[in-house]
Amino acid sequence: MLRKINLDDYEFAVRLLPRLKKSDLSVYALGSMSFVIEDDGQAVGILLSSLLWERIPFLQHLVVAEGSRGRGIGS
Repeated sequence: MLRKINLDDYEFAVRLLPRLKKSDLSVYALGSMSFVIEDDGQAVGILLSSLLWERIPFLQHLVVAEGSRGRGIGS
C-alpha cells in the first residue's frame, strides 16, 4: 500500500536514505508523487519522485528496508 509522504516520515526515510535532508523531504512532501510504502500498516520503503520540466514523471529513489527486500514490494 502507498500513502503520501509527509515530514513526520523523516526519521524513517533518513534511515533508508542517509543523505536525505529534511528540507529535501519537505519538497517531496509538497509534490503529489512521493510515497511511503507500507506492508500490513508498517512502513517498509519510500518512493521519491518529481517532475522534470514540470510534466515528465521521474523516479529519483525507490528504497525498500533491508528486512523487507526480496518479497516483490518494489516491483
